Amino acid sequence: MFNSLAVIAIFCMYMGMLFALALWAERESLAGRSKVNNPYIYSLSLAVYCTTWTYYGSVGVAATGGMLFMTVYLGPTLGIIFWWTLLRKLVRLKASHHITSIADFISVRYEKSETLAAIATLVALLGNMPYIALQLKAIYSTFAIITSDEGMASAWVGTNVGPLIVLLMVVFTIIFGVRRLDPTERHEGMVMAVAAESLIKLVLFLAAGVSVVYFLFDGFGDLFGRLARAVDSGRLPALTQDNSAVKWTTYLLLSMNAILFLPRQFHIAVVENKSEKHIRQAMWLLPLYMLLINIFVYPIAMAGLLMGHPVNQADLYVLSLPLQNGDPWLALLVFIGGFSAATSMVLISSMTMATMITNDLLLPLVGRVRRLRFLERHLLECRWVAVLLYILLGYWFERRVGESLMLVHIGMIAFACMLQFAPAILGGIFWPGGNKAGAILGLSAGFLVWCYTSLVPNLVRGGWFTPELMQEGPWGVSWLRPEHLLGVSAIDPVSHTVLFSMICNLGLYVLGSLYFKPSQEGQSHAEEFVGALSSGAMFERTGRREAYIDLAAKRERVEKLLGRFFDRAKAAYMAQRCIQAVGLTGKGRITITELAEVYNEVEKYLAGSVGSAAAHKALGKAGLFSGRESQELGEVYAEILANLRARPQDLIRRIDFYQEREQLISAHASELEEKVLQLQDQILMRLQAEARLRESEERYRTAIESSNDGVAFIKDGRFFFFNKKFAEMFGYSRRAEIIDKPVSAIVHPDEKLPVMELSLARQEGRDVPRRYDFKGVRKDGTPLWVGVSATTTTFRGEAVVLAYVRDVTARRQAEEDIRNLSRRLIAGIEEERKRLAADLHDEFGQALTALHFGVQALEDTLSEDDPRRDRCRQLVEVIEGLADNIRKISSDLRPDMLDHLGLVSTMEWYVGDFRKRWPTLEVDFQAVGFAIKKRLDPRLEIVLYRLLQEGLNNVAKHAQAKQVSVKLTYSHPRVIFIIQDDGLGFKQETAPGLAGLGRGGVGLIGMRERVASVGGFIEIRSLPGKGTLIRAELPVEQPDAPGEE
Repeated sequence: MFNSLAVIAIFCMYMGMLFALALWAERESLAGRSKVNNPYIYSLSLAVYCTTWTYYGSVGVAATGGMLFMTVYLGPTLGIIFWWTLLRKLVRLKASHHITSIADFISVRYEKSETLAAIATLVALLGNMPYIALQLKAIYSTFAIITSDEGMASAWVGTNVGPLIVLLMVVFTIIFGVRRLDPTERHEGMVMAVAAESLIKLVLFLAAGVSVVYFLFDGFGDLFGRLARAVDSGRLPALTQDNSAVKWTTYLLLSMNAILFLPRQFHIAVVENKSEKHIRQAMWLLPLYMLLINIFVYPIAMAGLLMGHPVNQADLYVLSLPLQNGDPWLALLVFIGGFSAATSMVLISSMTMATMITNDLLLPLVGRVRRLRFLERHLLECRWVAVLLYILLGYWFERRVGESLMLVHIGMIAFACMLQFAPAILGGIFWPGGNKAGAILGLSAGFLVWCYTSLVPNLVRGGWFTPELMQEGPWGVSWLRPEHLLGVSAIDPVSHTVLFSMICNLGLYVLGSLYFKPSQEGQSHAEEFVGALSSGAMFERTGRREAYIDLAAKRERVEKLLGRFFDRAKAAYMAQRCIQAVGLTGKGRITITELAEVYNEVEKYLAGSVGSAAAHKALGKAGLFSGRESQELGEVYAEILANLRARPQDLIRRIDFYQEREQLISAHASELEEKVLQLQDQILMRLQAEARLRESEERYRTAIESSNDGVAFIKDGRFFFFNKKFAEMFGYSRRAEIIDKPVSAIVHPDEKLPVMELSLARQEGRDVPRRYDFKGVRKDGTPLWVGVSATTTTFRGEAVVLAYVRDVTARRQAEEDIRNLSRRLIAGIEEERKRLAADLHDEFGQALTALHFGVQALEDTLSEDDPRRDRCRQLVEVIEGLADNIRKISSDLRPDMLDHLGLVSTMEWYVGDFRKRWPTLEVDFQAVGFAIKKRLDPRLEIVLYRLLQEGLNNVAKHAQAKQVSVKLTYSHPRVIFIIQDDGLGFKQETAPGLAGLGRGGVGLIGMRERVASVGGFIEIRSLPGKGTLIRAELPVEQPDAPGEE
């Protein structure tokens, strides 16, 4: 447990570091090095969606409702699929109309209606109130877990933690997001801080999950094994709770809407978006983020239940489990992660709502009440007060209502309210028939139904109304009960609210739009919003009017208008920016069409600070157009129509045609602009790549020149680059002597054919050995052996061969000496075996034979009943057994039949004898091609016989095989010996050389040495569980005359 004051101090230090990061991001942006103009920062900032609901509430849902918590993240993932059309359209409209909030967007779409903006702001205000309460409740609850109240100061902090947290949240929001008025309503520093908080809360939540799963338990297997046993025993009844399809569908719909139409999400996704290209990366990065932060939600919930924690405290398992595991510091870090989740949401939401409250509630009121006009010059201070009141409203709701609800229930109340924006926004950008009347009716009706079916029941639970309202309905009318309208009681309260609010909202939006006719301005906005991805501006300057309007006078009017909201210096600066934007800097007098462009630019610029509805109304009252100018502007449009000289019907058709043509041209221009930007990016990337390539080539050239090995690049079979070591190795002193020469120039005549075959095979893309040795030739004709490691690579877009060459003459000579020594050693061993076999046969065999006859003769002299006769018989049997063993040992050392009957017959005899000794092993032997060859060289025969002996012995002793096959093939000028089993096998990478030192490893090495002693080579292939194959290939001298064996 930690001291309360210490935790508050940690709060402040943490937020101070974030503020320093935000200041750095803003300074970099002012210097033209925006760090926020990055798809990864944009995607991380969108993760403000994951609040304390994710951090704590999802665990609570998982503990009581199983996998229901996943709907809050599956819904956004499904909704993100449509972002490239939906979000891109919103971003484009934001840029063209300087939209600052979701209420501003709805207002601009529907004739810049102040009424609609005010209704949308009230919906957002009351709808976000439970969400702010959710964040505050999470902070209070978790603060109480990790702190103690030791000492008077700590006790005071613990008692007044609510007001303290509210005060800190207000201060942090003002510092991060409401320090100044920004006409663009972009806050790069705040976005950077929110992105950092998103990363922090992800890392710390994953740390908590790892601690619970791998330290409190022994991994996922242990955790879910205990869970299964607990469920089987009935100790976890909460896991059996039913989650109906209606509830799942409702939660999916609400979260799919919330990811974009929560006011804070709309601000981050739309208002703070700096490039449409960032949307593509966000479409996969944000779902990935949500997947990662939810990996441990279910395990943590189940761990809390298994450890016996109360289900009604499941929201706090993330903190209580590390504390139970004796890790308070981890609990503190997890608390900081939850604090990050809460503060990022409160910062963005409070800043957004402060903008909406001042622009869409306060300014229209100021415009109607003259005594409040002084507030127009204090908009910034008004926003500070709005932040305070907004957070206090959330605090009030949490104190009055939130105590009785889990975090997820509070969140779903807010989600249901935010769903009311969907018909007006989606209908506004996809249905040109939607109009202001329909939007006002639909949004108002849906909001009132939400208040009655969702807000009122929670106020009843908080003690604001009598319980009879819920049980009997108003005035005793049961079918008006808030949570059971029209007698519907088969669905949960959230689904009930969504059903009836959407019926009223969507129904009245459609009916109102169809019944009431839109104004000309409303119809124009509808067409622009629906065709936002294809249409462009319809207004064109004529350039033929008289420039008689005094620009300085109009500028004074604009400054006077802007001075109502800003100080004199800023108003003058903004007026100058508007004039620069339309290209009128330095002009004294302007035309009426140019004045119209100034008017539009001022409206857009002012809308960024006070909202579109307030800006439109303020400009309408500013008198920027005189009577004559208004009349002339009408004449401009009349002249355009008159010049067409068409009947009304033809005029309508022409307008439609030119509108379609303009849209098509705009679409092509947009595509062309995008392709130009892509081309510029590609050129820049290519230049950067070429610079990196040159740098890489220089480093590579330096490394090659300093290499101890010869290095050469070969293209089309000729050298085009090599290092000094390569030239010296082959006796060349000048590059010109070898450059562009064929590879064959350094190959010895004896080796040219195989080397050229390898080179050709590599050029054709066939598999060839990467490392091999060949006999080369120096410039003076002296031979040398070189080892080559070659591979195909790309050099400046062309395929080349890169070869590393090393002089291995000394190694080859040593290998040859070793082979000669091995050959002599094996020959000596075989000679000694032959002598020893002869000695055993001639001396011991003859002695045993003589002894055998002597004992038999003695037996014949004894009578039948003489007991010594039985002893003689036993002695005869022992002598016969010794004789058999002597013959076997003699045969193993050097079988006589190899000299008399030949190789094949001897092998067949040995295989037959082997079958008798190992009856459980099935042995198959084949000899192919020996009919045309009478005898092989005795050295080859004994080597092949030894291969058979050692191979079968290895299989019998180590392989645990069931079958083994032996095949001997003569195909001049070589003999091929193959033995293959289906036994255990072994890993070849652990073997030295071709064989291994595992099972039978010494025998395999012996086989290799024997084969090498007669100039052959051996190949051993093996895999664990797949058996072993040994293939030996031995060269044969010129054959004798044909004959039968």
